[in-house]
Amino acid sequence: IGTVEYDLGGVKKNAINTTPPAVYLFDMLAAAAENGCRNLAMEVSSHALCEKRAYGLDVDVAIFTNLTPEHLDFHETMDQYFAAKKALFDGRNGNIPKCSVINIDDPYGAKLFKEIKKSHFNVWSYGFSDSADFKISDIKKCDLTGSIFSICGLGQTFIIRTPLFGKHNLSNLTASFAASSLVNFIPEKFIDAMSKFSGVRGRLEPIKLENGAMVFIDYAHTPDAIETVLKTLNELKTGHVITIFGCGGNRDVSKRAPMTKIANSMSDFAIATSDNPRKEPQAKIFQDMKCGVVDTSKIEFIEDRKDAIFHAIDMSRPDDIILIAGKGHETYQIIGEKTFDFKDRAVVERYKFK
Repeated sequence: IGTVEYDLGGVKKNAINTTPPAVYLFDMLAAAAENGCRNLAMEVSSHALCEKRAYGLDVDVAIFTNLTPEHLDFHETMDQYFAAKKALFDGRNGNIPKCSVINIDDPYGAKLFKEIKKSHFNVWSYGFSDSADFKISDIKKCDLTGSIFSICGLGQTFIIRTPLFGKHNLSNLTASFAASSLVNFIPEKFIDAMSKFSGVRGRLEPIKLENGAMVFIDYAHTPDAIETVLKTLNELKTGHVITIFGCGGNRDVSKRAPMTKIANSMSDFAIATSDNPRKEPQAKIFQDMKCGVVDTSKIEFIEDRKDAIFHAIDMSRPDDIILIAGKGHETYQIIGEKTFDFKDRAVVERYKFK
């Protein structure tokens, strides 16, 4: 259960909320149990924790990945945002997790680990840090075709081979490995599964173009997320990086200029376009975004998202990378009060090379 979809064991539904309201959530869990599910992996959003949507859920392992500026229209400050996330770990969600797995590479993760470790047992750390209980090490390969690296934990070293790439994916895989190990999943089964796991829809989802360029569709819609994915792609590129991105309407205005600055400065060329403008005029969103422009020669503003994607493909060459950021797995675009069918991948596949 998460942002992409709800999988209830043979029955899949498009996600409406990352974490459904309590009545729907527990109804889904009952349905999943009836369908034969015995394990649950779910994302618990900060909104959900504030609204107690998952209150009382008996959690075997809680994972903290990172915390960066987001949802400040709801939480107002980072301290309040952190406090909301911490509720999953300190008992304010109704139960204390049997185990907690925390990314100590992240400043807020390091803070959480230190605070939770004082009063709770079975708190485990992971990351690239030498002090991590589950340490990422010995990266033998990390390119567009995949990664080979080691995880040191539980007194052993495990070699992971995966089609995924990027340090954020290595970090997430390590969190998953730690969590599964702590609930007595067999490590070798995890390692085998990861060697075949091709990724998640809308998360660095690859499409090879006829001209030899690569498109990656990603959900990155915050300054930190777009910086992380662009850093990864820049480290691996052999051609140019062209980034298509937008900022949602009627949402946190403070991230518009920083996102634009990052996309403009970390791409060889950037195209700003619409995301989900909702009821806010796209011209106003662009006006806020333009405050982050650092090099006008490396950015264009094209309101129609399809036109922006087609323009990026038009200008691409073999070995170039096109990042289409912001919507990822989403199958719609909200403009005004109407919701339109829109899939980034489908638009790419409609493009006709001349």
